[in-house]
Amino acid sequence: MKKLLFSVAIFATSLVGFSQVGINTKTPEGALDIVSDKSGVIVPRVANTAAVTAPVNGMIIYDISSNCFKGYENGIWSDCFSASATPASTIVAVCTGFTGTYCTSLLSGTTYVVTLTNNDFASKQVTPLTSDLTLSGITGATVTAVSPSVLTTINAGASIVITYTIEGTLAGTGTLTGTFAKQGLTCSSNVTVGGSRSVAAASSSPTICLGSALTAITHATTNAQGIGTASGLPAGVTAAWASNTITISGTPSVSGTFNYSIPINGCGAAVNATGTITVLASPGNYTLPATAVTRTGSNITGFTANWTALSGATGYTVEYSTTASGPWTAFPSNPYAGTSASITGLSAISYHFRITSIGGTCAGAQAIGVVGCAVLVAPGVTKEFLCHNLGADTSLDPHVPVVGLQGAYIQWGRRGPNTTGDSRVDWQTAGNTANFAAAPTSGNANAAAISGWSLATAANGSWGATKTANDPCPSGYRVPTSAEWTGVKDNNTASRTGTFANSNTEYGSAMHYGPNASTKLLTLPAAGLRYNTNGTLNARGVNGIYWSSTETGTDAFRLSFSSSIVNSANSLNRPYGLSLRCIAE
Repeated sequence: MKKLLFSVAIFATSLVGFSQVGINTKTPEGALDIVSDKSGVIVPRVANTAAVTAPVNGMIIYDISSNCFKGYENGIWSDCFSASATPASTIVAVCTGFTGTYCTSLLSGTTYVVTLTNNDFASKQVTPLTSDLTLSGITGATVTAVSPSVLTTINAGASIVITYTIEGTLAGTGTLTGTFAKQGLTCSSNVTVGGSRSVAAASSSPTICLGSALTAITHATTNAQGIGTASGLPAGVTAAWASNTITISGTPSVSGTFNYSIPINGCGAAVNATGTITVLASPGNYTLPATAVTRTGSNITGFTANWTALSGATGYTVEYSTTASGPWTAFPSNPYAGTSASITGLSAISYHFRITSIGGTCAGAQAIGVVGCAVLVAPGVTKEFLCHNLGADTSLDPHVPVVGLQGAYIQWGRRGPNTTGDSRVDWQTAGNTANFAAAPTSGNANAAAISGWSLATAANGSWGATKTANDPCPSGYRVPTSAEWTGVKDNNTASRTGTFANSNTEYGSAMHYGPNASTKLLTLPAAGLRYNTNGTLNARGVNGIYWSSTETGTDAFRLSFSSSIVNSANSLNRPYGLSLRCIAE
């Protein structure tokens, strides 16, 4: 025992006297020198770094969870190092940078964001500190808080976002730099500190034609940090900001006078870029009011439509044609200057017309329309129909239902006249398939059954959404689809003429479609039908029933109407004989 106490005393004395300790050596190298050829030193073994409650710089442990050694310095544990481990990759730091608006008077709550990503196979730990972020370039800003601010684990392959709160009052304008530095990880980013925002007047206040591309309007900005949502621009025109300049561009799709306003983001009092764009509704893009151009008998009138005010033109010319592509014939007394253009003595019912402006900003712009039987088949989509049923007397005014307007009764899928032996089309006179026969003039015409009326059903595809070889309509026209009849029903105003009495001698009942109850653009006589069994005429004057080209099983859809209902969703067996009104291809 005495020898043991003596040895301890000697050891203690050596510690005090020499500040170097040697074990199994009299000449220690370093503060502690242990010499052994049979064993080694064991450092503290802990479950993981989180178990160390008060780490200090220079501490070394053996992490049991990772089976490796780790060292601690300045809030972070080092990567694992062991004989079997592969070299660990580093944590990656990315400075997303400043958020918020930075002005010479800095508001509280502005932040700086750093993302740390752990690319190692083992978890890492870090304690974020406000001192990790250094601000430079402009004085007056201070990092006042950090989140998270405690020892935080970054799992393998995961990331954490560190947010530093910045407060204070910046001393001036210029560039503020934020630099993150921790344990060899560094990144930085900048933000422009602006003065009070301002914006210059528009480079122009243009007047352009509808549908013409806008020559770019620009506004120079000072100390701007972007723009907000623009208001008041015409549809088709947008605003963008880059390099301290607002650029307004696009092609207006609506006419009018547009006073726009664009908020400027940045410092100081609220500022907006403002200006005016005038878009003229030139004839080439102006839809004539349905009541502006009308046909009465053989006269077409109503081309005033105030073209001078619409386009700034000094006048306009009007031409007409029986087709959409011409040839065009000029109205008498062209050109016009705000006065009503009209023409008389026309023999056809449906005419195409075109108007060309003279002079003004939109000179030379054209509008092409149809006078007669053109109606909406979808919102904003107008289609031309023939003004008469197939087989009707085309010399008659189609909008005044009388004997002769009822036309033929046609079985679905049949071609009609000039088809040898096809007696399943009644062109007013039973059995006449050679041509359009004269209309009956009085009495209960064609009420009896038709000899040879067939019960056969036409093959699928006989009629279709595009013109087929069996389509009975004249060149340039086809049988309407069910969707087109539904479009007529849903997008136009319906009105009725006649008694709709249950009598085969009633020729005066009809349905009218147009933009309003007083404007008749498409008139459909209530011609009834011929039965599928034997061709007997029924419901003339009570019902109008018109084929569509759309099949459904062994039936086909049709438009039907009476004194109180309109339906485009029902169908009939194909051997029925119904009225047919052709639509332009």
